[in-house]
Amino acid sequence: MNKFLLSVALLCNTFLTVNAQVSVEHDETPEGSISVQPMENYFTLKAGQSKEARITINNRSNRKMQFNLYLNDWTRDETGTHVYTEPGTEPHSCTRWVALDKKFIEVDSNAKGVITVKMAVPDSASAVEQMKWSMLFIESIEESKAPENLKTIRAEVVPKMRWGVHLYQTPPTVARKEIRLISFKPLADSVNTFRLICKNTGDVQTRCKSYVEISSMADNKKTSLPVVEVPTFPGQERFFDFKLPANTPKGKYTLVGVVDAGVDMDIEASQLVVNIE
Repeated sequence: MNKFLLSVALLCNTFLTVNAQVSVEHDETPEGSISVQPMENYFTLKAGQSKEARITINNRSNRKMQFNLYLNDWTRDETGTHVYTEPGTEPHSCTRWVALDKKFIEVDSNAKGVITVKMAVPDSASAVEQMKWSMLFIESIEESKAPENLKTIRAEVVPKMRWGVHLYQTPPTVARKEIRLISFKPLADSVNTFRLICKNTGDVQTRCKSYVEISSMADNKKTSLPVVEVPTFPGQERFFDFKLPANTPKGKYTLVGVVDAGVDMDIEASQLVVNIE
């Protein structure tokens, strides 16, 4: 009996991370790469207003590229990881207000393609009570080719590239910023590691810096752990884990966990006294 030989094309479940973001005004997309710009789009519309934004794909690769376009709801969890959900399922979603002029685009080698995104806010007071956001995905379509040697069983992995374009709608009347430090304490399951938790209790997305200052109670020598800066959504809790350097001398220390949300807000801090053994 003849054996049937099979060639299998496997589609990667994990998309390639793409960081090809360049300035719209000064496009210097490297040869052989693909860029999408702008990656963040901000709308400040009142009830009943609409506005369009243009997203440009610059294909500097040596082949024609095809892309599917689609929208998703999304948020960030406590670690800052993006969590994606179906359109219209998140309370801060504006996905249903977004219209794309196309769901598919083909861009020739060394050419540009343009996507028009229209944000249309409903004409109601409830539509402008809070900030809302959505994500536009631009996902490459890769064709798999049959193997030349049909006598060999092989698996061909076809990777995809995907860009996530942020869409933010913040009504002009929504502007309150506030970041609160919730807790600062050692982690029970990790030696000399301390977790700081803050929460965005304001109404808009706010960038937050966090760091830990270390002071030796023996000689008053002071050092600081590296600053971490992240964006936070309204209502989002965010935690930061700080680990003391392995060469930290034994002794008692004062640790001050700091949350800094900018010049227009007060710095919040919490203090711990710890014994390093």
